[in-house]
Amino acid sequence: MYLNKYVQRFLPMAIKVVKYGVIGLFGMAIDFSLTYLLIESFSMDKFIASTIGFIIAVINNYLLNSKWTFGKQKNSSNSKFMCFFIIGLAGLAINYLSIFLLHTYGRVDIYLSKLVAVGIVFFWNFMTNYYITFKNSERMFT
Repeated sequence: MYLNKYVQRFLPMAIKVVKYGVIGLFGMAIDFSLTYLLIESFSMDKFIASTIGFIIAVINNYLLNSKWTFGKQKNSSNSKFMCFFIIGLAGLAINYLSIFLLHTYGRVDIYLSKLVAVGIVFFWNFMTNYYITFKNSERMFT
């Protein structure tokens, strides 16, 4: 009986986490593919290409998460997108900071540092978007 109650309570959240992760992987593929295409085919500056790849991936992730992960939203607005985008930028900063601290001061291998950073940022992005962008945004922006 207790197990059934536990499953009913946490299964919907687990499903959202998996969906968010699948979309995140898709977004990462878009980011990397577009960055590669812009650099290799159009000789674009690597930082500009990377920025464009990141922005297109965030737009894609917002659209897919707002429809598939978090369901139909009552108020799909520019303010929700901006909230999602700002959380993504904060996640990018957390990623860079985590890698810098782990690798530089913790002397952790760069790839292990990046792996840990991905986990931290995934948690940050999911939880903040769940509780702010797609849960309480009606109260925040009205």
